[in-house]
Amino acid sequence: MSQHDMILANADGATFRADLNSALAALATTSKGSTRPSTISAGQLWLDDNSPSSSRWTLYLYDGSDDIALGEFDTSANVFYATAPTASADTNTTQVATTAFVLGQAASQNELEAASSTTKLASPGRMKYHPGVAKAWINFTPSNPPVIQRSHNVASISRTGAGDYNITLTEGTSDTACAVFASSDTFGLVAVPTQTSTTVFRVRFHDADTASTLADPTRASLIVYGDF
Repeated sequence: MSQHDMILANADGATFRADLNSALAALATTSKGSTRPSTISAGQLWLDDNSPSSSRWTLYLYDGSDDIALGEFDTSANVFYATAPTASADTNTTQVATTAFVLGQAASQNELEAASSTTKLASPGRMKYHPGVAKAWINFTPSNPPVIQRSHNVASISRTGAGDYNITLTEGTSDTACAVFASSDTFGLVAVPTQTSTTVFRVRFHDADTASTLADPTRASLIVYGDF
């Protein structure tokens, strides 16, 4: 315990030196002790070396009437924890950004699928669960073999024959009730997409004048909306 008042009384040399040394020791140790110094001034710091435990000390600032906790020193882990109000991201208050706090504000899969929260954060890895986000898409050149130009969540594409292609997803959907859209850049060819399983989607390009005739466009796209 190194606590002492900061008032140096008039005294002889030895007494004055002892008083000064005690005051300097208190300054050097931030008035460390298990209770607030008996003589203290507003704006003075003091260190409680027994709260919340003997190995975790609390740093206080005395404001003239109360002790304001500024943080805690963990003397075992050699870490300082600053004091801040406890708050959620949506409360418009101050919060120290700890890893646990930030992760707690990320929307879960269920929350993204519900698409109702206006305060939770959508992480990149979970955005796919939002019902308004495409589950897969592809832009490709229909040929033998077909060439993928751009894609997302597509494992492969195969050609059954002219104007007939199967697209396999990397991650399948939860059911076969997906909304599937396809397009062709060739005038007169109509793209007809179907879902054959949770991972495979078929698109055929029909001649607008002769529906039974399939042909390859020069470029085509397919997009899938649904649920994971």
